Amino acid sequence: MSSGYCFQAVDRFKHPQPRERLREALEFMNLSKTKGMHGLFLVFVGMRVRLTKKVCPPELVQEAVGTVVGIVFHHAERFGHPASTCLRPADTHPCWQTGVVLCDRLPLYVEVCFDGCSKDYTGLGRPGVWFVTPSKDTWELPISATATVDHPNARGKKQIKLKAKRNATVEVTRCQLALTHEDVKTYQNIQGQTVKCADGSAKGLVVDLERPRNMGEAEYFQHLYMVLGRARKLEWLLLRNFPCDEGGSPNWSIFEMGPPGYLCEFMEKLKQRAAETWPRLLRAQCASGMPAFEDLPVCAPDPDNEGHFIYDQRRVTNQIAHL
Repeated sequence: MSSGYCFQAVDRFKHPQPRERLREALEFMNLSKTKGMHGLFLVFVGMRVRLTKKVCPPELVQEAVGTVVGIVFHHAERFGHPASTCLRPADTHPCWQTGVVLCDRLPLYVEVCFDGCSKDYTGLGRPGVWFVTPSKDTWELPISATATVDHPNARGKKQIKLKAKRNATVEVTRCQLALTHEDVKTYQNIQGQTVKCADGSAKGLVVDLERPRNMGEAEYFQHLYMVLGRARKLEWLLLRNFPCDEGGSPNWSIFEMGPPGYLCEFMEKLKQRAAETWPRLLRAQCASGMPAFEDLPVCAPDPDNEGHFIYDQRRVTNQIAHL
């Protein structure tokens, strides 16, 4: 039985932070804000991965995919087990039953064989293999800090706590492998995509509905409804960690209470703005000599690709000239 190795990022702050802040940084899942580095990254030999940073442009850049073919651990690595060596966990280590072990240190490097690469980057006669070493970068962790104000008129009363601005952040310097799982995506980097294979055929999607501790209800609603639309059919979705009530029964409230108030307010403002600007747009359209929307030429359907259309600039230009 092979074992998965979990590597925890090394985070540094400019100023001392409470332990809870360190945990928030590790659990923060938006890779686009953490410079492409996980707080906790699980890897095993044979795993499919993709790069989140440039390592050797133009071939090995973000989104390049490959297979893990080896892991070289830190010389001081003991896998949390005194009897282990830095080569592999001891035979008595519980990871051989559980399948995963939390490493003490980041590895020296992970050997990845990238798809479609024939260049011998290592000089060891191993075409396509690159040694991915831990990277270091700085990012901003959003926080909901509070400040305690000792107001002179509040003597004998409880101290007043004021919430900081919503965009308050703390600078974090992180060291971690610039890798992520090939097919595992977060809410942020799957937006606007339809889950499908490289040839365009439909693909199933496993969605983890567990709500992180630092995620509010309104944000959770956004994540949930966005990700449910990534598969072409709902029956191609496999849902894990479905919300449950105190009795352990499925909790459907997130699907029944409707969108958060701020989204409803935002949509009303959009409708109001559209009602105000639409007449002005039509007047400007007429004054500039542009054809009405209903008279605009339509592209011909693509006979080889259902649902797609062929844009012919000459045809469209001629149609507009005759309007």
